[in-house]
Amino acid sequence: MEITQAILIAGTGATPTTAATWLPPIQAAAQKYCINTANRISSWLANVGVESGGLRDLIENLSYSGPVLWADFHSHFASAAEANSFSHQPEKIANRVYSNRLGNGNEASGDGWMFRGRGLLQVTGRANYQHQQIMLGLPLVEHPEQLEQPGPAALSAGQFFADNCLWQMADAANFQAIAGVVNTGNRMASPDHINGYPARLKLWVDCLKACG
Repeated sequence: MEITQAILIAGTGATPTTAATWLPPIQAAAQKYCINTANRISSWLANVGVESGGLRDLIENLSYSGPVLWADFHSHFASAAEANSFSHQPEKIANRVYSNRLGNGNEASGDGWMFRGRGLLQVTGRANYQHQQIMLGLPLVEHPEQLEQPGPAALSAGQFFADNCLWQMADAANFQAIAGVVNTGNRMASPDHINGYPARLKLWVDCLKACG
């Protein structure tokens, strides 16, 4: 089964114009990673659609307010006042919250900002960029911005599913487990702990219908 523009729209919520731009790279990634059944296509596209805002958002938005930083990332700050001092400063925020994690260096290294989330499924951290570089054969450590381009972004999303053995879950129609891995890293995550789960589920159902 091949992904058509109608299937892509149903599965991601993309506009027709956006879907037309993305169709060739999505089809190329689907061919490479054997995304060729209704269950596989729907499981992949529904998560890609939510994570990328309908194929529109390929780079992480880190412009958080102080209160949001303190509520969601309080372990990275000594106090609410310190969190407020980072308010709406994306580069400063990235370098703090991603320091010494995911293969990144310390805050001063700038790795947090350099290797912030990119691509359809938000590849994040130096170690994950290095892995994708090896698997895709692209210089992503030297040029991480390549994951903001449709071709590499689509391939990285296919590679993520392959790395996490999500095709087997898709074949078993275990959509909740897939969404859990994509959004939280935990296949046992409950729907309440998966961001945007109702939207993911709706896209999955709509895509299955479009696949016939």
